[in-house]
Amino acid sequence: MRAMTLGVLALMTVGAMAQLAPPSEDSILGARSLALSPDGTRLAFSYRGDIWVVPSTGGRAIPVTTHVEMDDNPVWSPDGKWIAFNSNREGGTDIYVVPSDGGRTKRLTWYPGGDLATDWSPDGKHLLFRANREGIDNGLYRLDVNTGRFVEFYRDFMSVGSPKISGDGQYVAFNRFGFPNARPRYQGSAASQLWVHDTRSGQSKALRNNGFQHLWQAFGPNSSLYCITVTELTPSSYRLGETPAPYVDNAAKTPNVYRVDMNGRADRLTNFVGAAVRYLTVARATA
Repeated sequence: MRAMTLGVLALMTVGAMAQLAPPSEDSILGARSLALSPDGTRLAFSYRGDIWVVPSTGGRAIPVTTHVEMDDNPVWSPDGKWIAFNSNREGGTDIYVVPSDGGRTKRLTWYPGGDLATDWSPDGKHLLFRANREGIDNGLYRLDVNTGRFVEFYRDFMSVGSPKISGDGQYVAFNRFGFPNARPRYQGSAASQLWVHDTRSGQSKALRNNGFQHLWQAFGPNSSLYCITVTELTPSSYRLGETPAPYVDNAAKTPNVYRVDMNGRADRLTNFVGAAVRYLTVARATA
């Protein structure tokens, strides 16, 4: 009798488990550092301190790194086979690479300060990164991924960052100076400037320096340059005794995606109003 009772209970338990609803697909919180693969089919991102990859159309996300320390800022190689990223797993923030399908990681830089990888050269032989290796000045560097040797190609007493190289290898776009991206509508002398470095002539120049923030620059197909900026001022505080005018937001005041030519002309591509566009990532090999 006891064996029969246990058998019935076991069947009831199995039956109840079979009727459990599938787990819900809740939105994840904390995903960051989005990066589209060159062909646009996959999306890499940082989540819970690791690098993950998911189909860009949606689906199951797979971690390609698993480490107790922070892995961040994924950057795809031109052929989509490798992902460079930053990690502090050995103390300082250094550059590592990992196969985009997962596998053994390889460390590329050894420096107690921060080496921040931002892009690959079109032939996949070099990585661009930002660092402060020479006293108080900031530098942009090109790193040979096979030998680990690097060369500095730009130095500035102002802060510089996020160097991105065009598909033809001629231009490197980067930020110079500026407030952080948390203030995309800022207007003033401390706004982030958009600069380009010509790798053939060795000359650098300001592409856009109009007092507005220029953020998340990226090259796309045919070496087209994109960034997030604004073209109209959002009013701030008023003077004492001044009557505030009714405020009407629009796409020109809202941080949107712009295409910028090598003469500095910017054409708006998105027309969001209100919330700023952020974290621009571009599939460079797609038409």
